[in-house]
Amino acid sequence: MSLSLSRMLFSLLLFALMVATTPFAAEGLLLASSSIEQCDRVGTDNSLPCEKKLVVTLSVDSDQAEDVEEFVILRDAVDKTKGTGEEHVEFQPIRLTTSKSRVQYSYPLFYERNFNAKPYEEEITTELVGCDDTFSQKATCGLAMDTAGRPIPYSQGFCCRCGPCQLLGLCPVGSRGLQVCDIFRGAALASCLRFGELWYSGYSMGSATIWYRLSVKLTTDSQNNSTKAKEAVFELGPDVLSGSSAEFGAWVSLIGDFVPAELPLVLSNKMLFIPSSPRKHERVLAGQKEWLMLDKHHVSMQGRDCNKVGVSYEAFSGQGSRCQLIRGSCLADQLEDYRSSDLAVEARGGRGKYLARFFGDFVVNTVNNSKTRLSYWMRGSLATMLTVVISADRLQYLVSVSPGEIVSAVMSKSTIEESSRDGSVSVMVRNIGHVTAQYTLGVGNCSGNVFPIMAQTLSLRPRGTLIRSFDLNIQDVAEERIVQCDVTLRDAKGAITDKKIVKFRVTSKVLTNDTQGGNAPTGGGASVDGQAPPACSRCEWYKISCFLIHGCWWQPLVYVSIAIAILLGIYYFFGLSSRSSEPKLHVIH
Repeated sequence: MSLSLSRMLFSLLLFALMVATTPFAAEGLLLASSSIEQCDRVGTDNSLPCEKKLVVTLSVDSDQAEDVEEFVILRDAVDKTKGTGEEHVEFQPIRLTTSKSRVQYSYPLFYERNFNAKPYEEEITTELVGCDDTFSQKATCGLAMDTAGRPIPYSQGFCCRCGPCQLLGLCPVGSRGLQVCDIFRGAALASCLRFGELWYSGYSMGSATIWYRLSVKLTTDSQNNSTKAKEAVFELGPDVLSGSSAEFGAWVSLIGDFVPAELPLVLSNKMLFIPSSPRKHERVLAGQKEWLMLDKHHVSMQGRDCNKVGVSYEAFSGQGSRCQLIRGSCLADQLEDYRSSDLAVEARGGRGKYLARFFGDFVVNTVNNSKTRLSYWMRGSLATMLTVVISADRLQYLVSVSPGEIVSAVMSKSTIEESSRDGSVSVMVRNIGHVTAQYTLGVGNCSGNVFPIMAQTLSLRPRGTLIRSFDLNIQDVAEERIVQCDVTLRDAKGAITDKKIVKFRVTSKVLTNDTQGGNAPTGGGASVDGQAPPACSRCEWYKISCFLIHGCWWQPLVYVSIAIAILLGIYYFFGLSSRSSEPKLHVIH
């Protein structure tokens, strides 16, 4: 290449390095243009064929429509064979337009295994010697088989039999042991692990990559019907970085992406759960709405941990003091429980923590019909730097500017709790002009401690509408108050075309100790006595020790009186029977 071309490309590279490392959230822009002389070196000969070229460097924003900006490329020439030799020759201008799809953050998926939605415990009551928990076909619970037809270890469950814990009333309330030693129901209990109908496929996720499609179109109109219109389209993206057209004497190169304001979610420490079986189940048919996303520490891959997703026979049968634990122990915190928790929060107008739809707008795509990946739509802006080299002399840059309006701005909740995930505002905008144009929509200038909100760019055709959502995160609220924020719509030149105000009430966060107490003591550490429900009603009629331990004196007296009455009745009955059967002496006169 010639020296001028080398200098030009070096300058463009230096410019790209400076801007590509800074956050960029504006609409597509013309960054630079310059005329150079391009020479092709195809051998060792010093005579190089050179041609005058125009180099254009521009940025294309995410979700940018084709008609929001246009570059008109002009060529100048002089015909020296006619007249004075200074007559200008007219060429049809070349029109360059760009468009870009919405940007997705994509994650490769790696299948791990299937997980049951809700394992549960089945209890089988038997006689004292009728419960069998040996690893054999005679086990009361039976044996589960793997896919090869082999029995699965620990699937025989376990037995709880009548013993001192039950006879002395020492078993905790609600424990398995309270159900045995019942003369009407049996004296032993088999606890069996069973699995529900619904299964989820579990996937781990790799690092995020950016995915989009960027289109560059070159066109010329026909000239007095003597020539045909020409067109060249380049489809670029992270997998296709360049293209060329001999007809236009042009080549296009994707330089790279600017650093986005919204970074991708880090999902390598989470697992994705997708309902998979039975195939006709309503959750399988519901698609992305029913996906779950959990931290990996909530999952037991080998099934040896209690109260984790993936719990299996070994963990269930290996519980310590299992007969003194409550029914269903070891089977908490399953996929069904996390889903139910989120649905309860959503019913109150909040945002859950486990359903994938609360993290973003997720989809599953198939790339090249082979690789499955997880993607979610990026809300903010991602501008891409593009260089076009074409045979031309001058450039005209056309930007479409159109007025717009904010149709509505609606809060998800009228009252938002500090440090919660519940706050969001949905904004509908409309293009009220006559050309396709680009806009910038932002929420800011809030009166309270609202975490900074990233603006979003969007393209709208005439009379077209679009809805965009913004998350509101409120922090450090000392007392309840009313907060208001400005919702601003700007046109392609940054001028404000419409503005609305949204108001909402903010409350301080509610402190809770959750499973460590359920209330928040003030000051230093403290201990309190809890109040339990009356214990007398929980004692079985035959557990005299339970009544005595809890100071329930009148119940034993009633039961003893009933027992004495029954014994007296039996004694009286048998006494009469024995007297009536004695031989009688008859005196004969």
